Order: sequence, then structure tokens, then C-alpha cells
Amino acid sequence: MLLFCTPYGPATYPDSAWYMMMAHNLMAGHGYTVSALGGWAPASHYPPLYPVVLAGLGSAGLALPSAALYLNVVMLALSVLIVGLMVRDWTGASSRIPILAALTFLISADTLFGYMLAQTEALFLALALAALYLTARYRGHRRRGVLIAAALAASLALLTRYVGLALVATCAAALLLDRAQALRRRIGDSLGFAAIAMLPSIGWAIHNRITTHTATNRRFVCHPIGLTQARQASDAISHWIVPNKTPDSARVVVTIVAIACAVMIILWSWRRTRLDSAAAGIRAILVLFAVCYSALLVVSISFADAGTPLDARIMLPLYACSIVLVFALSRDLWGVLRARRIRLAVALFGLSLMARSLARGVGWMRRSRLDGWGYASRAWREASGIKRIAGLPASVPVYSNAPDAVYIILGRETRRVPYNYNLYTLQPNTDRGAELAAMAEDLSRHDGVVVYFHAVTWRHYDMDADELRKALRLRIECDDANAQILRPDLRLPQHHQGD
Repeated sequence: MLLFCTPYGPATYPDSAWYMMMAHNLMAGHGYTVSALGGWAPASHYPPLYPVVLAGLGSAGLALPSAALYLNVVMLALSVLIVGLMVRDWTGASSRIPILAALTFLISADTLFGYMLAQTEALFLALALAALYLTARYRGHRRRGVLIAAALAASLALLTRYVGLALVATCAAALLLDRAQALRRRIGDSLGFAAIAMLPSIGWAIHNRITTHTATNRRFVCHPIGLTQARQASDAISHWIVPNKTPDSARVVVTIVAIACAVMIILWSWRRTRLDSAAAGIRAILVLFAVCYSALLVVSISFADAGTPLDARIMLPLYACSIVLVFALSRDLWGVLRARRIRLAVALFGLSLMARSLARGVGWMRRSRLDGWGYASRAWREASGIKRIAGLPASVPVYSNAPDAVYIILGRETRRVPYNYNLYTLQPNTDRGAELAAMAEDLSRHDGVVVYFHAVTWRHYDMDADELRKALRLRIECDDANAQILRPDLRLPQHHQGD
């Protein structure tokens, strides 16, 4: 399905360029680095596993975009399988309910988009689901090999995305809170799991601290989560349930009602399930993960990374959990409800959820098949600004507000225009004056070019074209519907207006 939807390659976005660059540098023998001013600088902002996997597949002969796509296909198959297994173990039902749950997850637009991306979502979610499922299995079977496998999966997930800390906390807490076991064994299991899961990432953080003087390239600055992120989360959740054209106010109400109903049904299920049952183990670990993942996102946005959007991509792990919870809890309700009308309502809800997923999924597949997504889309591949850069000699320095797009499409490294404030900390860029001076000298000495793509509307923290043109006294060489091309105005003395 993914191969059918991606004739132009996987969907690529800003982070994709960094992952591809790091994988390319690993293959070229430059280590885990990013290119910087003609050289290479150690990278610490992103965990290492995904670029390492891409580099391994690339060394086997695959082009990096193809490697990302084939990896996603395998991870999607694994994720769909685990979703089905979770529902089967919870309900003990025939194959119909688990298959329906797995198919709903497979065909949904959220899933397809997440697994189309040449980013960490597919690898992380597959490893996270594996860790959650194996931890729940261990609670029921007490086999040490299962616990070790769960810890290794969690360790790899944490080496894929730093938010994997929520996964480690979830599994360790689930083991510690398992009241069906003696306290001493619970403590031992929890600590053993945490040690196996955390040690590789602790080693990676120490390595980063030694080589780059920072563990994760993040500064802790208070910028509390606000209404913008709350609206994003509400919009993402409501899209799981209601049509796209639903008014925003209705989406908020639907989200609140859906969460409230889910909490009440989960509490009802909790009271009627034995502590040592498979259902209790899976339900507990999914609810714990939803809480831990959401809490870590709030903390991260408020103190470490203000630029994290609570969109469908970030909410995908919660969507996977919700699919298991909805289908398993619906099966539980079906088993205790005797009124035909209520049973009919439960059945209609399940069918409407599947129909909703199918309708959105088909729309996403059609759009992806025709145009592609992100920088792999036809609009970007045929952009006039891209064609202009492709025709420039390699010796001409190019600055842009979309250097990641240029790297993904052309494989050419371009330089980023200065930014007004840091996306992650929201603090002003105190080096902007020096960056403008260096840029002005580079442009005038080598007859460089500045390419501003009009489609890049999300980088509000960058200097815009008018600011840069006035600061560096640049002239507009070309301005069309796609991009604005700026060059030094040789009729004027080249200097920048200091900050």
C-alpha cells in the first residue's frame, strides 16, 4: 500500500533533510555529523538510530529515500500486527475484532501519513508498540526473555526519539504497579527494565556532552504550553472521529466529550477485570503510556522545545493506542449489554469509525499517488526556485529559507538565512548582527544568491525577504508565484544595518 501511494518517494519535510544528511555523512566516513561551513560538525539534536539504520541500508545499495520507504513498509506491517495482537489478547475474541482493528489502523490517513514520512515516526511507533505489547505479555507469563526483549525494544525506541523516555517510564511503572506480584519482584523487574532501556541512551548523552558540550542540543527555558498547542491537539484528535468540514467549536466539544466517555468506559472496564488478566495488562499499559506521553509532550514544549506542534504526526502514538482501546472496549461492552438498541449503537459507532478511517485514507492515498507530499510533491519538484538553484555553478553561495528542501531535491547544501529568534527557546538571536555581516561579505565577494520560497510560511522566526533585502541592500532579480530571487546590488555599497 505504501509503495503504491509513494511513486515519487517518501514524504519529506525539514527533519528529513537532517536525517538524510547524517546518514550520508555516516556512509561517507564522516561520522554522525551534519555539514557546516564546508566541514562537518558532530550532531546531538537528533538521536542516532534512524540515521544509522538508513546508512546501513544505503551501504547495502539502496538510495536513501528508497531505504526510508522500505523501512517504513516493514515497520507498518509490524505495527499493524501488534495492534491486532493487542486486541486479540485483550478480548480473547475470534479473529474478526482484531482484524477489524488492525485494518482500521492500516487504512487511516493518520497512519498512512506517519508511515509515508522519511522521518522517525514509523521506526519509533513500531518499537514502542513492541515494547508495550511485550511488557504486557510479561506481566501475564513471567518469562525473562520477554522482559529483556521489551527492554531492548524500548531502548531502541529511545535511541530513535527522545520522547521514548515516556515509553521507558510507562513500562517501568507498569511493572512496578503490577499488584499481582510481590513487591520485591516488582521493584527488581522495574529497575532491571529501566537499566537495560536507559543505558545506551545515557552513553549517547555522555558522548554528546564530551563532543558537543550538550547532551541533546536543547536549553531549558520556560515557555509554557498555550492555547495554540491545545487547539492543535484538539484538531488532531477530532479528525479521528468527525469530518474535516466540522466547525472548530464543534471539534473542541467532540474532543472533550470523546475523552470524557473514554475515561468513564476505561474506569468501568477496570472494575470488572481481574488484575492478572491479559486485558488488565494491556489496558493498564496503554492508559499509562497515553498519560506519560502526553505529560512529556507538555513538559518538553514548556521547557525544552517550544516548536513541537501537536499535529497528527506527533499524536500518532496516541492514535494507535486509541484504536486498541476503542475496539477492545467496544467488544467488552458488547458482551455485557443486552439491550438490542444499545448493541446497535456500539456496532454503528465501530462501523462509523472504520468508514471514517477508510474515507480519509482513500483521500490521502489518491492525493499522494497524484502529487506526493512535502518536498517530494510535484509543486516542490517543479518549483522555479529549485530550477534556478539547479542551474547555478557549485561555487556560487546560495542562501535560502528552505535549505532542507534544496538538499532533499537537489542534494545541494545551501545556507540558512539568519533567524530573529530561536524556534526551540523563543529567545532572540543575539548573533544575528554577526550572521548578517558574514552573509553580506559572502554574497558580495562571490556574487551569491538568496532564494526565498513563498510556500515556506511556517518559519515565522526567520528574517523575511523584505527584512533581509533592506538590511543587506539586495535587489530583486526575479519574483514569481513560487520564489523571490535576491542578489547584491552592485550599484550600492554593500553593508548591513547592524542590530
